[in-house]
Amino acid sequence: MKKCWLVIAGIGGLSANLAWAAGMQAQQAFPFQFKPVAGKQIAVSKTGNKVMAQLPNGKKQLLATLEDDNANASGTEIAVAQVGDFNFDGTQDVAIQDGNGYGGVNIFYRLFLADKTGSQLKEFAEAISNPELDVKRKTLTVAERSGPRWFATEYHSQNGKLYSAMKSEMLALGDGAVNYLTFTDAGGKVTG
Repeated sequence: MKKCWLVIAGIGGLSANLAWAAGMQAQQAFPFQFKPVAGKQIAVSKTGNKVMAQLPNGKKQLLATLEDDNANASGTEIAVAQVGDFNFDGTQDVAIQDGNGYGGVNIFYRLFLADKTGSQLKEFAEAISNPELDVKRKTLTVAERSGPRWFATEYHSQNGKLYSAMKSEMLALGDGAVNYLTFTDAGGKVTG
């Protein structure tokens, strides 16, 4: 596990576009479409600063009201959204880019999980940053930098519900740093 967290702590040196792991498809511009399940399609568009989803039943859903354009502090374009199975339940979900910070190192998203029928999107309770999907391990890892420190959370899925299984906080130790890890189970109980 130590090796995994050393990789996560090193994300800051990578281009934001390299942070996307296999299993996610970057959407570079609005409008775009994706299929949450076979036979159903959701269209996502932006009018003004409002991002809307056209659901398979014909209804529209407001996903986000954006404050600024999708460019980081250096002016480099970044993806407006990521599509992938974020909770490993067999449906495709969508994360809408909702801002960036720390000179473009932190790319923040609002995550919307599709239901099993692919007819509705439900917003995940927490904003995510710099998401990485590990399809083999079935984990969603998010990380962000604050000053010289990195913070990361590894989410696992239980029956399609994401829970924080491991949190990492970089702590200064003399001239170096260590990662303080906290492990929790699906019920939120600290296990280590």
